Amino acid sequence: MIEKNIFQYLKITILCLIFYNILTLLILYTGNLKLKNIFWEITPYDYKNLTVSPNYLSKISLLNKENRDLILKFLNKNKKKNYLDISFWDYKKTIESFDNKNKLEFEKSFYRTYILSENDLSNKTNLKKYFSINYLKFSGEIRNKIIESFEIKILKD
Repeated sequence: MIEKNIFQYLKITILCLIFYNILTLLILYTGNLKLKNIFWEITPYDYKNLTVSPNYLSKISLLNKENRDLILKFLNKNKKKNYLDISFWDYKKTIESFDNKNKLEFEKSFYRTYILSENDLSNKTNLKKYFSINYLKFSGEIRNKIIESFEIKILKD
C-alpha cells in the first residue's frame, strides 16, 4: 500500500516537472514579449537567455528609449537571480548609462559591479579610472561608499 502511494506521488511529481519544463521552454521561445513579461520571474533562465537567443534583445538599438526600457524591465525582473553576477550588473550599468533618468540605478549598478570585481584587478582598475574621471557625476552617498573602499584597501596594504 505504501509503495503504491509513493509511486503515485513520484508519478505526479514527474508530471509536474515535465509540465513546468515545457511551460518554461514555451515562454522562452515565444515571440510574445508581453507573455514573457508576465511569466519571466518563474522561469529558471537568467538575463543572458533573454538578451541573446532566441529574442536577440542585445541586437536592438539602445538609442531608442523604448528599447532601453524594455531591456531594463526584464533585467529588473532578474535582479534576484543574478545578484552576485558581475556581468549582469555591468550589462545593466551599461544600459542605464544611456539615460540620465536612470542615474540612481546606474550608480547602484556601478557600485555593485565595483564591489563584485574585487578579485578582477583589470576590471577594478577600469572602474576606478571611470570613477575618478566622473567623480562629480556620482551622488554623495555612492562617492563616500567607493572612497571608503579605497581607504580600506589602502589600510589593508
